Amino acid sequence: MALADDHDPGGLGAAQLAERLGLAEDLANDGSARLVLRSRLRGEPEAIGSLRRFIDRRSAVGVELLWLRVAVPMLGLDVERVFAWSPATSTIPHLVLGRATTGALGMPGLSTFTADLLPRVDLAVNAAYAKALYGPLEGEIAAYEHVLENPVTAVEVAPRLRRIASPWALRSTSAGDGTGGAGGLIEVYVRRFVELCAVGRAALEVAGLHAPAPQVRDRRLRAGLSDPQSEPLWSEIDRLCGGPTASALAAWVRGDAG
Repeated sequence: MALADDHDPGGLGAAQLAERLGLAEDLANDGSARLVLRSRLRGEPEAIGSLRRFIDRRSAVGVELLWLRVAVPMLGLDVERVFAWSPATSTIPHLVLGRATTGALGMPGLSTFTADLLPRVDLAVNAAYAKALYGPLEGEIAAYEHVLENPVTAVEVAPRLRRIASPWALRSTSAGDGTGGAGGLIEVYVRRFVELCAVGRAALEVAGLHAPAPQVRDRRLRAGLSDPQSEPLWSEIDRLCGGPTASALAAWVRGDAG
């Protein structure tokens, strides 16, 4: 379970998504990834993953993409997360993708894929927003169910994370390192996010799909996603790499780093 390259067929296609959005990688001063994760379990620090960042250099308020990879073969752990943040002042949902492959070293594992478009407004009182932004997903999701190894199900998340996720947060599992057909499901969410970014904030506001001061809510949403009580992966990174690395990663997820 080595760290995948930009074109890993079993991964989430983060680099390809960055290309589709017109984003360029934002490297650290030494030309490396924004954050390198190093394990402290076996004496000398050992690189076990990285956080790569892609931004729109044409705009200070464009889309930002974070790509996290963590692989610890001796623990049977291979995890990938993609956060595609739409502008804080926009009501375009954020795209969040996940893959976790677990299994004993040298043995085929079980891969779980998750996908969601995080709502930027309260769906309970914004029916038009829910219908316009999420309605197109429903038919496409149904169309992919017959090619998946396992049925699409609602994501099982802790209550603290459920308050952030949308009702359309889905998961699918497959044996081994492949996608088991889940690549098509991931593409449904990716394509919808790319479409909404192309439409832009102005068109959404003309359609009445806006909310007052969305950036205030957005700061709270991203802070919730970086909370270890919402996402167990952050606690695992703290255990493997130490508090300073976990804190630095949390800052990137919150949008406070850089």
